[in-house]
Amino acid sequence: MALATRGTLWTWTSQEFQPVAPPYIGPGSDGTDFAPYFVGYVELPGELRVETRLTGLGNRTPQIGEEMELVIVPFTQNEAGDEIVSYAFTPLSEGASA
Repeated sequence: MALATRGTLWTWTSQEFQPVAPPYIGPGSDGTDFAPYFVGYVELPGELRVETRLTGLGNRTPQIGEEMELVIVPFTQNEAGDEIVSYAFTPLSEGASA
């Protein structure tokens, strides 16, 4: 069963420190280039709440209740140089159709 790709931001926080590596393998896991980021729960209507990274916010903080949509984002590269991607949610663009 496929889940909805749009939902409502239920709550959020910021990740201010680098996650422990391993198991974390993303940006900054080698001790360089870590930057704080937002994480939150997005409620998919009638389905569930998904924990997710939040992107596309620019210099502002997330707002509880704002509409969000699924995006695929670059995450890291493996040892062979292949790009590894992940999912995130970003604020729904103004004027986007539902």
